[in-house]
Amino acid sequence: MNTARVKKADFAGAWYPDSKKRCIELFEAFKEDIGENKIEVAGKIRGAIVPHAGWIYSGRTAWSALSLASDSEVSLVVVFGEHLSSHQAPRIWDIDSCETPIRQMEYDREVFEKILSLDTFEIETATNYVRDNGIELVLPMIAHTFPAAKLIAIGMPASNRAIELGKKISEIIKDRKDVFFVGSTDLTHYGPSYGFTPNGLGEKSLEWVRRENDREFIECCVRTDLEEAIKSASIRHNACCPGAAVAAIAASNSQKGIMTSYATSHDRNSGAPMDFVGYAGIVLI
Repeated sequence: MNTARVKKADFAGAWYPDSKKRCIELFEAFKEDIGENKIEVAGKIRGAIVPHAGWIYSGRTAWSALSLASDSEVSLVVVFGEHLSSHQAPRIWDIDSCETPIRQMEYDREVFEKILSLDTFEIETATNYVRDNGIELVLPMIAHTFPAAKLIAIGMPASNRAIELGKKISEIIKDRKDVFFVGSTDLTHYGPSYGFTPNGLGEKSLEWVRRENDREFIECCVRTDLEEAIKSASIRHNACCPGAAVAAIAASNSQKGIMTSYATSHDRNSGAPMDFVGYAGIVLI
C-alpha cells in the first residue's frame, strides 16, 4: 500500500490515547461507568450521533451509543463530521486507509467512487487536508466496535444540503444491509471563550444549556426532524456540526433516535461554570 495515501492520526496521544492497550482500557472503564444506566434498545440500530471532544470529556458519552451497536458483521461505516459552515461544500476523504491505535482502517474505494458522483466535493487526501477533530476522535471507537468495517469519511455543511446528500447516499447503497452511519457533533459551546453567553454565567447558564438549548437539538434528532435540527443549530448555536447529525439520520433512514447519554465538559471540572460544551449520544433506529 502506498504509505503516502495512509492518513495519520493527528490527535492521538493528546485528545485520546495513542496505544491500543490504553484505548481498550478506557473502553472498559466507560462500560463500567455506564453500568446500570445502559439503555436497552429494541430494533436494529442503523446509526449513531456521537460527540468528538477529548475522551476525558466526551468519551463515555460517545461509547454509550457506539457500544450498543457493536456488530462484527458491519462491513462499512460512513462517518459524517467536520466543522463546516452552511456555505461550505461537503468534503470527502480520498485515501487508501487511516491509522487508529486499534487498527488501520481500510477505505472503501468502491463506495467512495459512487459517492463522488453525487455532489461537488472538496477533496481531502492523506497529506492535504484541514486538521479537524470531528471525525478522527470517533474512529478508534468505531474500529473496535466494528472490527471488520471499512471506512468512508465525509465532512458535511451545516445546511439542508447535508440532508439531501445523506438521502442520496442512502439510495446508492440501499441494497447493502451491513452499513452503519455515524454523525459526529458536539452541542452548545457556551462561555466567554466561545463568544456565546446569552444566559449569563454560572449555574443558571449551565442549567439553561442542559435543559433548553441542547435539549432542543437533541429532540429534533430523536424525532428525526432534520430541517428543524438545522434551523435550531443556526438560531440557537446548539450543535457545532449539525450537518453531520442530519446526514447520518437521513442516510440511515432512521425513524427515531434514542438518547443513550448526556454530559457537559463541566461535569469534569470543579468551580462555577464558565466555559463548557454539551455532549449527547444517540442511537438511530
